[in-house]
Amino acid sequence: SERARVTDALADTGWALTPSQGNFVMVAPDAPTAGSAGVHEQLLRLGVIVRDGASLGCPGRLRVSIGTPEENTAFLSARAEVARAAARETHPWRTTP
Repeated sequence: SERARVTDALADTGWALTPSQGNFVMVAPDAPTAGSAGVHEQLLRLGVIVRDGASLGCPGRLRVSIGTPEENTAFLSARAEVARAAARETHPWRTTP
């Protein structure tokens, strides 16, 4: 299922995951990615819409809807790009795939 694919992919990252029974999951981006507000803005710039958890009473988290396979792939790809950008800023001497 798409839910399992997204949650499995997120489990392999540094982002804490809170599963739900709805069509979304709550994630807490790892510290090097500038917190949820910074990640929220970066994902929006990459064309991926997620909700900032602060507006939902869950500061520090993002609400990610489980969508179509294409939408979920776009989110996972954008999440990886945000993480790579954060790694370059945190450790500019390292290269990341």
